[in-house]
Amino acid sequence: MKMNSSSFVEEIMKVPASTQAAGAAPNFAEFLIEGARAGKKRDRTEAAISAAASRLLDQVALSALTISDICKEANVAVGTFYLYFPDRNALLEKLLLGFIGFIQTTMLRASRTTDGAERIWHTTAAYYDLFAANQGLMKCLVSRTEDVPQATRVFQKLNHEWITTVVVSLRRRKQGPELPDDEFFRCAYAMGGMVDQYLTALLLNEDPDLMRLSANRETTVNTLSELWKKGLLT
Repeated sequence: MKMNSSSFVEEIMKVPASTQAAGAAPNFAEFLIEGARAGKKRDRTEAAISAAASRLLDQVALSALTISDICKEANVAVGTFYLYFPDRNALLEKLLLGFIGFIQTTMLRASRTTDGAERIWHTTAAYYDLFAANQGLMKCLVSRTEDVPQATRVFQKLNHEWITTVVVSLRRRKQGPELPDDEFFRCAYAMGGMVDQYLTALLLNEDPDLMRLSANRETTVNTLSELWKKGLLT
């Protein structure tokens, strides 16, 4: 059996954000399994392998992730793995690129729920939930793993596109400080980087002091949203 040039993971992420159920769980492994449930056996097997890798990354470092463990978690033979992926890094690349698309559609859906300052709250909450529900995958992206350089580049591109969307939207509505475009973009990048660092320390590194201060999701999202508003709306 030859590996398909267009995998199930790639195909499922072509679904527009508008067609994904509102309020859907932000866990990518669950999304993959659910998306393949009505598909062909080939699609269900690929989804099972990808979801297994995603779940294991919540438990082990990327360097410790093995094909044998992935197959055991997915309940497939090691030989079956190679019908879908030539090696571990090929799986990781498709998995992370699919997850980046998942981030994008989830954030876009959240941004369309309302307008103005409330939009900042909803998108911040969506990003928090993505971090919390997909810690292993997020760690791979924010740590910029050298095993999958393409994923790093695509994540950077997604970050740039999202920042551009925010800045252009605020400019169009004549909101935000009167700053040159470059300065406005620098502020937006700084705010985004600050949120990444905060959530990394809280959810990935489990800093004890930060966990004590940020035990409540709602208050944490409120704090991060207020910082966005003060940085970009005043």
